[in-house]
Amino acid sequence: MQLLYFIPGTMCNELLWSKLWPLLEKNCQLIHLAIPKEGSLTEVVAQLVLQIKISSQGEKFGLIGFSLGGYLASAVSLEFDSQLEKLMIIANTPKALPEKELMQRQRIISAVKSHGYHGINRSRVITFIDEKQHNNNALIELIQQMDNSFGAQELSHHIVALSKRKDLCIELQHSKKNIWFCHGQSDHLIDPQRMQIMQAESACISLKEVPQCGHFLPLEQPIQLAKLIRDWLKDAS
Repeated sequence: MQLLYFIPGTMCNELLWSKLWPLLEKNCQLIHLAIPKEGSLTEVVAQLVLQIKISSQGEKFGLIGFSLGGYLASAVSLEFDSQLEKLMIIANTPKALPEKELMQRQRIISAVKSHGYHGINRSRVITFIDEKQHNNNALIELIQQMDNSFGAQELSHHIVALSKRKDLCIELQHSKKNIWFCHGQSDHLIDPQRMQIMQAESACISLKEVPQCGHFLPLEQPIQLAKLIRDWLKDAS
């Protein structure tokens, strides 16, 4: 049975995989790894590594991360040797965030401290998804439901403490691991040019783009993502 670990993104829980997991093979063991609720980025990565080491009991595994979870999965992957067989990064470029983005995140937290956190609104959700999904009320409400399961403390942890990132792209290129980067065609939160360079410079890295999809690939296009995961599992490169 193929062992697969999944790490979600900012303000996301296991509902992120609710449309995807039913489409994957029955002989896969699918495990959701919640992002630890506190700690620096280094400490969170160490906690995730420990969880995997304990639960996997030395068994080989694949690792899939979405958005923030994609960066965390990238960092986690560098702590394993041959036990980690494959890595899939969804909707993330594993590099340091630009100063402009860091400042914007600090402003968000300052506003939350002043006025409280009332959850992500519909107009904000729409900025993350493809225009063809803008009237998909079920999708929008699901993203809001995930967000509402967290609070101001988790938001601050996710977008401040876990934003202090270093560039992992070169390390991943040199790791020789089988890595697939998957993203939506209209996802404006990733750096496709940087990932194209990584693909060109490493035979172990593949870049996959999904049309008519924004940032939330597991929810917007679960059928296409399930197919990519099946192909990734078969890929022997």
